[in-house]
Amino acid sequence: MNFEFRTVDKFMNDFIQNKDKQKSNIFLKLNETDYYEENKSGTLCHYPGCCEKAIESHTYPKSFLRRIADRNKVFATNIKHIVGNIYDKGVSDLVMDTYIKHSGVQPLFCKKHDVDLFKAIEVKGFNTDLETYLCLFLYRSYIYDYQLESEVHNPSVNRKINIERDYSKKISKEDESRYLFEQELSSKIISENASFHNSDVLKNRFDNIFLEKKSPNYTDFCQYFELKYYDLGFLPNFFASGTMFFSANPTRSENPLQSIYAIIPEKSLKTAYFCILIPNESKDSMKIVIENIEAEYSKSDKSDFLKIIEFFLLDASQNIIMTESLYKKLQKNNEYQKLLKVYMSLAFARLNIFLIPSESFRNYSYTLLQTFKLINKN
Repeated sequence: MNFEFRTVDKFMNDFIQNKDKQKSNIFLKLNETDYYEENKSGTLCHYPGCCEKAIESHTYPKSFLRRIADRNKVFATNIKHIVGNIYDKGVSDLVMDTYIKHSGVQPLFCKKHDVDLFKAIEVKGFNTDLETYLCLFLYRSYIYDYQLESEVHNPSVNRKINIERDYSKKISKEDESRYLFEQELSSKIISENASFHNSDVLKNRFDNIFLEKKSPNYTDFCQYFELKYYDLGFLPNFFASGTMFFSANPTRSENPLQSIYAIIPEKSLKTAYFCILIPNESKDSMKIVIENIEAEYSKSDKSDFLKIIEFFLLDASQNIIMTESLYKKLQKNNEYQKLLKVYMSLAFARLNIFLIPSESFRNYSYTLLQTFKLINKN
C-alpha cells in the first residue's frame, strides 16, 4: 500500500470508530426522519402539468425484483435509515433486507401516468425498440433521484425542529442550535457541489420531451440527450441507478449537467445493460469518460470495464439493489465493510471539505474496489 492509500484508510477507520462511539440522539433522529417523511408526503405526480398525488413507484419493475428476490426480499438502499443515521450511533448500512414492495420506491407518478408512461418497461408483451426502453428506464431513474433531492436537499425547504411533536421538548437548545447550523452548512456544501438548479434544468428537458409527444420514442429523447449502452452479456446480482456530473476541469467552471447512470435488465431477463444518458450540454465533458469505457469494453477481458462501471455506479447512486446471495458473499468474505468504505470515501470526495484532497479519496476508493467484485458472471 502506498502512502496516499494508508493516509485515507486511516482517516476512514478513524471516522468509522468515531461513529461507533458516537452517542445516539434519538430525538434529533426522530426530527430528521419526520422531516424526510413530511417532505415526501403529498408529493404530486412528476409528469408535467399533472396535479394528481403521486403513488409509490418502483424504479425497477416488480416482475424483475421477484426474479432476483429470495423469499420476496432483496437488499436495497433504505433512504429513511440513512437520513436518520446522521444522529445515530455507527455507520449506516448501504443496503438493508427489504421486501420488493419497498425496494427502489419513491412517490414519482400518479397511478395513471405510472401505468401509461412505462408500459414499455412493465408490460411483458408490449413491443418497443431497445433504445426507447432504456431511455424510459433512465427517465424514471432520474425522477427517483430528483424526488430524493426534493425531499432532502431542496434549498427552498427550511430545516426546523418540529415543535408539534412531543419529542421536540426533549431537544436541548444547544442540540437545536447545532442541528440547525449543521443542516445549513450541509445544504450549502451540497449546493456548491451539485446545484439543485441543475436538477430542475434536467427535469425540464424531460418535461419538454413529454409535452411534445405523449409517448416519446428514442428519436425524441435524442433531441436533448445522447444514450450510451453496453451489453453485459449476463444478468448480474448487483443493480444501481443514479445521477452525477463529471468534469475533467478541477475548477468545474463549465458546471455541466448531470448524466444518468444505471444497470438496466433486458425485458427477457437474459442480460442487462450498463447505460449512461448524457445531456447534450455535457457531451464534451463526458468525452474522456466514454472513451475510457469503450476502450475497456472493446477488450475480450471485460474485468477492467466492469470495475469502471462499479466505480461510477457507486459514485452516482442513491438506489442500489443486490441479491441476498451477493450480500451474504460480501459479508462472508469480509468485503461488505470494504464496500461501505468505498461508498463513504466517494461521498467525502464529492464534499471536498477535508484536508485530504478529493482525488486521494477517489484513488483510495478505486484501489479498494479492486479487491472484491460486485458485477461478475455467476
